Amino acid sequence: MLRYAHLSHLILGLLLLATSLAHVQGAATPIFTRGGLQLFQSRTRATDCQLILPDGTNCTYQPGTTPAPPHKECSFPNDMGMRNYCLFQVSVTSKHLSGIYSLSYTNSSGDFQEDIYNLYLLGGGVPISALRVIENENIYLRIEYSVPGTMNCDVIYPNGTTEELISSSSQSSPNHWGRKDECGVKIDGVSQQHSGLWKLLISSDEAYIYDEFSVYVTPLSSINTRPRPPIEWPFGGPGSVSMSHANSKYCELWNPRKELVQHTLSGCNYVQSIVTDADNGNWTFVFGVNGKFSEESFTQEIKVIKELFKVNATESERFPGGLDLLCSVSPGEISDCRFTRPDGKVFLSAEGLGNADYSYFGDGFRNGDCGLTIHQLKEADKGWWNCLVKTGAKTKSGFLNVLATEVSDPDEGNHEALVTLQKGSDVYLSCSAHNALEYCWFQHPSGYHFKFSTETVLSGLQENTQPRSYKYDDTLHLGICAIRVGDADVNVDSGEWTCHLGVPGSPEEDHSVPITVRVSESGVISLDKEVVFSNGFAVLKCYSVPIGKPLQYCRFLRPDGKGFNVVPGNNTVVLGRYQYEAEGLEKGECGLRIHSESATAEDVGNWTCVARLQGMAQEGEDFITLKRIEQQQDEGLSTGAIVGIATGGAVAILLIAGLTFYFVRRKSA
Repeated sequence: MLRYAHLSHLILGLLLLATSLAHVQGAATPIFTRGGLQLFQSRTRATDCQLILPDGTNCTYQPGTTPAPPHKECSFPNDMGMRNYCLFQVSVTSKHLSGIYSLSYTNSSGDFQEDIYNLYLLGGGVPISALRVIENENIYLRIEYSVPGTMNCDVIYPNGTTEELISSSSQSSPNHWGRKDECGVKIDGVSQQHSGLWKLLISSDEAYIYDEFSVYVTPLSSINTRPRPPIEWPFGGPGSVSMSHANSKYCELWNPRKELVQHTLSGCNYVQSIVTDADNGNWTFVFGVNGKFSEESFTQEIKVIKELFKVNATESERFPGGLDLLCSVSPGEISDCRFTRPDGKVFLSAEGLGNADYSYFGDGFRNGDCGLTIHQLKEADKGWWNCLVKTGAKTKSGFLNVLATEVSDPDEGNHEALVTLQKGSDVYLSCSAHNALEYCWFQHPSGYHFKFSTETVLSGLQENTQPRSYKYDDTLHLGICAIRVGDADVNVDSGEWTCHLGVPGSPEEDHSVPITVRVSESGVISLDKEVVFSNGFAVLKCYSVPIGKPLQYCRFLRPDGKGFNVVPGNNTVVLGRYQYEAEGLEKGECGLRIHSESATAEDVGNWTCVARLQGMAQEGEDFITLKRIEQQQDEGLSTGAIVGIATGGAVAILLIAGLTFYFVRRKSA
């Protein structure tokens, strides 16, 4: 118990010391409290202690004696070592106990002394939490308490100075904010000196109320308001732009067309996957900044740069009789350079590299030059060369015609004239030009137009068919137009497709390339469904799907159901009239030659070609109809025919003579 008594003495002593330090002789000492127990103590040894409360209650006692019965609001703690001092405690439970307290006593010198305290009770305020504000903004602080009668309103600034905002004896300060019955302060254009703890004080006959406000002023220099240099985005490539702010609530990015492209709760970090001309101009970042009343906006200029891609072939100055091929990107730096000779051989041209026939040409990758020197022109060099240039994430393609003996159409490249495929597989078709393409499109045998899209899209080709997906390859810059259409159908997709190529700057209509597509039910297909023969021989053929896949074997079923096989590579004749005739099983071809002089009626009708592809477990088949035409012998003209011809000739002669006589006689007349 003794330990707790000492601890209580220590706490009480600290409270009394704080009260003593806050007291200023001759002026009211402010006390700021949230409510609860409040101590009042004389500054010296005293007698005749008296405390008058704001509501007029008078509490008295003599130090060192037993106090009279306790008052309603006052209590008298144990002297706790302060036996010769005045010591009162008041439980402040409502605003009615806020206000002026008068502590009077006779000091140790025998003089009367009065200490005045202004006790302020904590009330609510706006804002209720710490205020963070950007330099040069305005702040508004207010106590959420209104006084119906006369009141005084004071503000204590962070530097300790006090200003009277409302007084019954003077005009209101211009810094007062709120109604006449409210206590508030406003400051226009805050600066760093306004950071700190603010207090607003209300004093009236009804109550003494206060509130505290923590204000933190962020210097304007922390916001990056400096102009930013323009950013360059490459046309057709990706472009990125970003901006962040330490005090931001959110960030919005608006493009030059005043379209919102990004909204985040922090900084903006935007990537434009494909840059177009519409991206050129001023982009606007808009920030909602903590402590700033209005949004903050910044302008970022973006310049869209179009690279120039040029190709040319000139006579070589370093190698007489040679040619310099150059594909250049300007402006820009390249990372890879490849040339493909007309026969398909590829050269990886790079600075400082070469062989006996070819070497690098140009001013270096850093300057955007992809070049190759042909030291001495050879026959293999004649024709269309292709260059591939990689710059950043993009690849550019160019074509150069090197002294070809027969100059082909620059719009005409390579393509497969016939494409075979199995039902349910993808229809994959392509054609190319010796130029980069601006656009391309395919036309279905039904006339349907596949609009260009490098993303998978759905399209219905005919009535009563399910929507089918298709997609173009992203290869226009390589001069290639390629499409993939899903779920091939035998009846719908077989026929002539057309590939249309749009070459930049061409004065002609789109170059069109026909491609025949045949869809098979299985891995084997016959291209000629009907074969007609008379004299000589007939050949029945079927092929692997796609054409060119090697066959393990093939066999035939005759119209009467009997089957046999023919072996390539020898002249063996089966059943006296059948033998193999095609390019070979390894090339995916199966063929049967039927000698007509030996053919019989059992050969006429529907044949079945059966084959198994190498590596496949199941055979495939297709059908061919064989028809025979009997040729009639020339037996001469009949007697009736001869008489008819003679009579007709005589009539014609008489008619001509009569007309001649008529016109001659008319002329004479």
